[in-house]
Amino acid sequence: MFDVSVGMANTRFARQSPRQPSKTYDQIAPGSAVTFFNLKSQADRNGDRGTIASYSASKNRYIVRLEDSNDTLSVSPANLQQHPHVTVAGLSAGNAALNGAQGQIVTFDERCGRYLTYLSRQRKTISLRPSNVVLANGTVAVTHSLNAAGKNGIWGTVEGYDESKGRLQLRVSQEEVLKVKLENVKV
Repeated sequence: MFDVSVGMANTRFARQSPRQPSKTYDQIAPGSAVTFFNLKSQADRNGDRGTIASYSASKNRYIVRLEDSNDTLSVSPANLQQHPHVTVAGLSAGNAALNGAQGQIVTFDERCGRYLTYLSRQRKTISLRPSNVVLANGTVAVTHSLNAAGKNGIWGTVEGYDESKGRLQLRVSQEEVLKVKLENVKV
């Protein structure tokens, strides 16, 4: 009798690991905090908070577990405001002391084009231009106002920030990382 398993790892009969699904970079991670806005059919839920439970690619909708109950709601990405962690950067003059402060986006004010951001150590909420908000790694954001053809409206995951160039690294696929100014992405 002999052991047939010896040397099998290098043969075509070796056991293969199950195929992993391809990674996506355009989906908000489960567990992320969000707020609903501009809902039409359930307008009474605008302003309510929840956490991402899952994403249905076939429906292009997130399943969100409501903060105040165990209920879930199926919501379009266009009706969700993420609350990612951020670092303040690029402030000058009287506000320069806030550079490097850590915070969390509360909402985006469309009227003035600024993020309302809660700074935890300072215990206050301030209004910041997108050019002064460095999104944390893992945040999902969408590109806008880029001059490059076909690069606007692309969702990706923040992988880093090059401070010397003032650019976020936004992974949009396995092969492609866009390097974009802070003001050219939105959450």
